[in-house]
Amino acid sequence: MSNPTSQMQQDPKLVTMDEHQASAIIGLTPKTLQHRRYMRQPPAFLKVGRKIRYRLSDLYAYLDACAVQPDRP
Repeated sequence: MSNPTSQMQQDPKLVTMDEHQASAIIGLTPKTLQHRRYMRQPPAFLKVGRKIRYRLSDLYAYLDACAVQPDRP
C-alpha cells in the first residue's frame, strides 16, 4: 500500500499551497493574487471553506500560459 504523502509529492495536482507560497513561485505579490481572484483572472484557485489554496499544477499552467515565444525570421 502506498503512502498518501508520497503520492502528494509526486502529483502536482494534489499539492496545494496558500497565497504566500504561490506568490513566491509565480513572482506576484499576495495582494496581486488577491486582486486577480476578485477579478476572476488566472491563476485558478481553490476555496476550501474560508481558505484559499492554489494547486501547484495550476501555477505551472499559469506560467506556461504566460510564456512568450520569440519570432525567428
